Amino acid sequence: MKSLNADIVGLMEVENNGFEESSAIAYLVTQLNAELDEIDQYHIASSEGLTHVGTLATSNYVIFRANKVGLDSLQVIPMPSQKNADDTMTAQHDAVVPVFSFKDREEKLVVALNHFASKKQTCSEDSAEIDSQGACGSLRVSAADYLGQQLANLEGEKVILGSLNAYNNEDAITVLTDRTDAPEDYEIKTAANTFIGDTPLHGADGSVVTESYGYENVLEIVAPNSYNVVKGDESGSLDYILTSAGLKTKVIGATQWNINAGESEVFGAGHETGQKYTDVYRSAAHDPVVLSIDFDGKPLEPVDPIYPGNPDQPIVPGTPIELPSEPLNEPRFEAPTDGGFDYFVDLTQYADSAYLKVGDEVSVSFSNATQAFVATSSNVQKDVLDQFEIAFGWTEVPITGVGAGEYTVTTSVAGSVLETKTVQVAKSSSDSDGGSFGLGGLLSLLGLGFLRRKFK
Repeated sequence: MKSLNADIVGLMEVENNGFEESSAIAYLVTQLNAELDEIDQYHIASSEGLTHVGTLATSNYVIFRANKVGLDSLQVIPMPSQKNADDTMTAQHDAVVPVFSFKDREEKLVVALNHFASKKQTCSEDSAEIDSQGACGSLRVSAADYLGQQLANLEGEKVILGSLNAYNNEDAITVLTDRTDAPEDYEIKTAANTFIGDTPLHGADGSVVTESYGYENVLEIVAPNSYNVVKGDESGSLDYILTSAGLKTKVIGATQWNINAGESEVFGAGHETGQKYTDVYRSAAHDPVVLSIDFDGKPLEPVDPIYPGNPDQPIVPGTPIELPSEPLNEPRFEAPTDGGFDYFVDLTQYADSAYLKVGDEVSVSFSNATQAFVATSSNVQKDVLDQFEIAFGWTEVPITGVGAGEYTVTTSVAGSVLETKTVQVAKSSSDSDGGSFGLGGLLSLLGLGFLRRKFK
């Protein structure tokens, strides 16, 4: 996981014993974070009141870097289960669906982490399917169709990832992507006697699925011969990253990291021999699937210095500006409220150099993560520095969308953490007397001071 160096990570088959400090997911993330610099540490995506993800022994979890993305919300979408003739139920893992935001985009990124029914489970249709798409193929179709319907109700670009337990041309993948390779009269049918909780879904005979949801199998485009599972002398893909159509042009890379599937099971953690090794190989049965997306950033506006050597030549991004020893003309403190506020950042705490560069980025991350790194809310706001902010040694980053409560706030600039502290955000009051003058106002006041000194 450390070597993956991903900003958002989907984890499957983690013991489903909650989010407390003693839980499996909290232990895993705590151990991972101990190996990382503070700015690169992960939080566990959660939501208010969520104690467990589904009712199975294992579950799905999403972890993320709060300095890169903000957690807007998270919902757990239950997947269809099937009632068998002997009244037993064949269940699937619930989908974990966090919604993330970015500093320079109004759009949201919806990530749906899934684990569809295994080919080793038992379903009612198995006698007809066992030689074609493996056990529970129709139940995976039920899951794909229901997931597609639920995601259609969410705004934002979408990524479906996880173990869908179906090979590329099987029905579940066809439902989520398209029918290009299917014959015109080919019929795809869901499982019979399926339920969402106690609510019947597809009826006693199942139902025919006539539409597909148009997600892109980017690995099939970028690396068509790649694989993440090996069975005997055959290989293929059961794990996927599918993207909504709008993300296709933003994908800059996709790969299967072949560190597990091709290795002998003897080197797995469940074998005595494998327990002697701590490298990345055979750390799981399937290979990790990796996707790189390039989101366009906001352009930097050209800026003019107070006394330019050449008034017609703006200071360009990358120009070093010397920091003062302490902030100059600091603004009046503004109490944080849920109605929005400007968060003061002392740039003089930057210890890597006596200079910052025009265009360097300041990041302020608000998270209510517990000591076990479980977060139900995370908000990251960023600002691009101009030469005035650097010369004064401070800036204010506008913070919005943060509710009342206690937060851990991590501030970083140019990739280095300046400080981490606890901040209490109060409910907004109608009798607020306003905030600071802001840097623009101070520049105007200081300009008058320059004139007085110049002509005195």
